[in-house]
Amino acid sequence: MVNWSLFEITLEVGIMKQVELHPVEGTIVTSGLQIERRASILRSLLAIHGEKFKETITLINQVVAQAKRNSIIHGHVFFGGDGKEIKFVQRNTDQKLTAKSVSFDAKAMLAHAASLREKIVRLQELLSISNSDLEEFAKVGLILTNKSETSHKQPNSKT
Repeated sequence: MVNWSLFEITLEVGIMKQVELHPVEGTIVTSGLQIERRASILRSLLAIHGEKFKETITLINQVVAQAKRNSIIHGHVFFGGDGKEIKFVQRNTDQKLTAKSVSFDAKAMLAHAASLREKIVRLQELLSISNSDLEEFAKVGLILTNKSETSHKQPNSKT
């Protein structure tokens, strides 16, 4: 889940940088978007430049495909009888009821996470996204959280 969160903020900062937005503006534009829309928007912005970002677009597609996010994040979790395997089962009701599963042992889960992390780090390099860029973007939400925690007045309150 940490890798997926890093991928999401990388997409958001990528969009922000491509259209030269301030982090607050970038947050406004990207915060309500589902992951598929974020990836699609960034790929479209990059594609404007022709072949320059071909590797970057390919990498975004690979991460989306490899992440198995929907099964892992939204799936039901089952453990094998010996406790050495974990299975994520995701149900879907598109036209008919279906289910798919993804299974990992501890070694495979760690390898999956490491491979995903490597691709995300490479994506950040290709997009020239620094850790400072990520921190600055993330601070917008933190600042808003702190403001709402310290404010005792309701929005539009006249008192």
